[in-house]
Amino acid sequence: MKIERKALLLGLGIFLTGLIVGVIVGGTIIGRYQKSYPVVPATKKEFKSAVTNIISPTDKQMKLLLPCIDSTSEKIVETNVIYREKIISLIDTMYNCFKDDLTDDQKIKFRIEFNRLVEKHNKLKEEGGIE
Repeated sequence: MKIERKALLLGLGIFLTGLIVGVIVGGTIIGRYQKSYPVVPATKKEFKSAVTNIISPTDKQMKLLLPCIDSTSEKIVETNVIYREKIISLIDTMYNCFKDDLTDDQKIKFRIEFNRLVEKHNKLKEEGGIE
C-alpha cells in the first residue's frame, strides 16, 4: 500500500509540474503574440473603443470628447487605407522585379498570399474601414 501511495503522489506531482510549466509556456507565447499584434485599429468603431477603454471617460466627458474622437478616427482609417494601398503597390513591384527567377510553384504560393492581402484590404475598403 505504501508503494501505491508513493506512485500515486509521484504521478500527481509530475502531472501538476507539467500543468504549471504548460500554463507558463502557453501564457508567454500568447503574451508575445499579443505584443506583436498591430495597434492601429482598422475601423472607427475599433478606434473609439480603444480610446474609451484607455481613458474611461465619464458620460459628461464622453459628450465633450466624442467629436474629437470621431474626427480623429476618420483620419486614422483613411490613413490606414492609404498605407495598405502603398504596401500592396510595393509588394506588387517587388514581385514583378523577381518573378522571372521564381519557379511556377513559388509564383503560385506568392500570388495566393498576395491575393489574400489584397482581398483583406478590399474588404476593409468596402466596409469603409469606417464601421
